[in-house]
Amino acid sequence: MEKDALDDGSAQTGSTVFDFEGDGSAEVVYSDEDTLFVWKGSDGRTLAKIASPSGTRTDYPLVADVDDDGQAEIVITAQYLEDPSNSPGLGWISVYRSADAPWVPARETWNQHGYFVTNTEDDLIIPTTQQNFVSPTFNDDFNTAFNQFLVQTTYLTYESQPTYATGDLTTENVEFDLINCPVTHEINFTLTFENNGSWKIPRNTPVSYYDGDPYQPGAVYLDSLHLPDNILPGETYTISDKVIDENEDGKMDLYVLVNHSH
Repeated sequence: MEKDALDDGSAQTGSTVFDFEGDGSAEVVYSDEDTLFVWKGSDGRTLAKIASPSGTRTDYPLVADVDDDGQAEIVITAQYLEDPSNSPGLGWISVYRSADAPWVPARETWNQHGYFVTNTEDDLIIPTTQQNFVSPTFNDDFNTAFNQFLVQTTYLTYESQPTYATGDLTTENVEFDLINCPVTHEINFTLTFENNGSWKIPRNTPVSYYDGDPYQPGAVYLDSLHLPDNILPGETYTISDKVIDENEDGKMDLYVLVNHSH
């Protein structure tokens, strides 16, 4: 993949790649002196473009799960002045997450400038003997999973197959309060979820409400919220919310859809 007209006055920039969507096609994360880019690796399409001035001497974007929400995030340093010299410009660290559908899990570790997966354990212990990152026991389709430099990994099986532990959110209890419905057409309700899966349901997972089956024609989107907390495996979580009976006829077939872009 080639890109033209990038601002590269320092002649030093960095990048990384990661399959954020778990679809088998990695995205490229790159930063020049002005902008942080995310490109689709398969065709070069620009997926994100964010102002991020930097001197681009030794910095580069990296990928890790920095807030323990079960999803990858992009981490990048920036500064008010893009001059690569030793200027007194103030700098900061920015962290970016998915805007809608959650990204796949990633390690919580990126321990050094020359990072590669097998040079450190998840707890930051440096192994006395590193795992063979080109082991022939790896599945042929993924035998380069660890044989990469400045690249993060998701969770893998012993055969180096990508594996995605997932949450399984089920509704355990629903209670309705219709006292205001005849006047304001508000339907108040309380939902209790339980995570019966093998991974946390990450905070900011969207929960959407529909009048009617959202997988059938004619369903009406009502509202949505984002979960404020992680829901760990085996945990229950209760939310209280309300929707409006737009038809004002006292009839509604309420559906709740989790982790869906309406």
